[in-house]
Amino acid sequence: MSGILIRLARLEDAIAIQNVESVAFVAWRGRLFPKVLTDPEGYVAFAVETYRKIIDDKHSDQTWIVAEDIATGDIAGAMRFRKVDDAGAQPYTPMLSIPFGGDNTIRYFNASTRMRCEVMGSRPHYLIQTVATRPNFQRCGVGSQLLSYLTNIADASNFALYLQSSPIALMLYQKHGFVEQGQTVLFPVAPGEEPDGEVVTVMVREPQYLDGVA
Repeated sequence: MSGILIRLARLEDAIAIQNVESVAFVAWRGRLFPKVLTDPEGYVAFAVETYRKIIDDKHSDQTWIVAEDIATGDIAGAMRFRKVDDAGAQPYTPMLSIPFGGDNTIRYFNASTRMRCEVMGSRPHYLIQTVATRPNFQRCGVGSQLLSYLTNIADASNFALYLQSSPIALMLYQKHGFVEQGQTVLFPVAPGEEPDGEVVTVMVREPQYLDGVA
């Protein structure tokens, strides 16, 4: 594999980021966002525009970084994270609707947010929202390089890191110091319904250098 450059995303990367996500998460994209199946072009346009707004907003609390293949200029992977200075500053407000989502989507994201509030409280932290790698770059260290970029920032700021991992990614996150905190379900069910969905593991990584001292 050629060299990989980890850098902040640029506006022109938005389409490539969406492409990376679409192939990396093809197994569950339609389950979590069912309306994608009936309007795939509309979803792509919505996602690209959303990502461009995040990238272009210098004051956003969210950040996209990308892994660029130096030899070809292709985007091999991408990660989105959010800086949370004080999770308790505003009360939790449940989502009532999510673009291209359904009832399961709303239940999942609300349950995920509640779980993070319970685990992190008002602690400052970085929330890792997405880590995606193109299939032909998987198991080549791209995900590790993306994570290392953020763990260095978090350690320097004395911030914890929070994420929710699928079973297939657990070992990667454990390698980078994340510790399991509990579990939730990909599609939380309504009362009386049978559980159905992939188990998602809540993980936290504490800062490795306290007070800026290694």
